[in-house]
Amino acid sequence: MKYALLILLFFAFSIGIFFVPIWWVLASVFVWQVVFILVFKLNLMKALRGLLVFLPFAVLIFLFLWWAGDSGTWELGREPPIDPAIEGALMTTAQMFLVVLGTFIFTSTVTIVNFVFGLTKLLTPFRWVGLNARDIAVTIAIAVSFIPILLDEYTKISQALNAKGKRRGLKLATQVIIYKVLFRAGSLSETLDAKGYGN
Repeated sequence: MKYALLILLFFAFSIGIFFVPIWWVLASVFVWQVVFILVFKLNLMKALRGLLVFLPFAVLIFLFLWWAGDSGTWELGREPPIDPAIEGALMTTAQMFLVVLGTFIFTSTVTIVNFVFGLTKLLTPFRWVGLNARDIAVTIAIAVSFIPILLDEYTKISQALNAKGKRRGLKLATQVIIYKVLFRAGSLSETLDAKGYGN
């Protein structure tokens, strides 16, 4: 039950943070996240790398929100100190950074096995409509566990292609990753069938 509550808390945080448009609250959440990382001795450099990976996406989101935002009309001499479109874009980008950092904390403290147990508990009420909570939880866990594998494969392939001086690295890397994903999916399917899962 503890892990089900942690999953609910994580989802509530990930959604609720976007309903808090107050800078000092966001700053205090950030400070608490950093304190949590330091107290529980999580890998701070890994968290920073995750934020750096997210940075280009965050810049694109910021630029889009700034472009699409409404600056409003103001009387002469009563303009706000910062353009509301820029402030809204900065606020949303900061909130997304907090969600990324919260996701790092969640995935660093909850193992995939505990995630499956918690998700199974959360999905148990859906058995009344004919859904098997365990099957759904295992499927989600397998999909989530594939993400770091894919990122690792892509990094290895890109480095190998760069070392060989290949210019068309992205297309070739994508083809190799798709092949490896299909191969791993086939192996996983055979393993689950051999263990009698789903029967």
